[in-house]
Amino acid sequence: MVLPVSSGLQLKDQFVNLLWEICLESRKTKWKISKSSSHHAEEETACKASVAELFQEIKRLRAENQKFAESQQQLLENQQRLMHKQVELVEIEQRLQSRQDINGRLLCTVYDRQRFPGEHALFNQQTEGTSC
Repeated sequence: MVLPVSSGLQLKDQFVNLLWEICLESRKTKWKISKSSSHHAEEETACKASVAELFQEIKRLRAENQKFAESQQQLLENQQRLMHKQVELVEIEQRLQSRQDINGRLLCTVYDRQRFPGEHALFNQQTEGTSC
């Protein structure tokens, strides 16, 4: 199943926010470790390092998400501009087609008059006195 990009982005944001909350909670929580045990001190140091790494990863993911969202917005705006241009081009094409049709009819009329000049003279005599 393929999720839309926006759904995937929302899931990624939710994951980042969950990581952020876990990191905040881990910073608030003080580990109850006896001072005499170096093993526990090493674990605490490792946990703090992991939390720091997670914070950095969260910052990176948020920045990446922001860039992605901006990129998506820009793509959407570009797509809308292209659609506007497409509509304009269709209108121009229709006007050109209409002009081409008119020019074609005029050309046929001129051709017919050159080919059959007598018929047009007869037509002109029959229609004298009438206006178009």
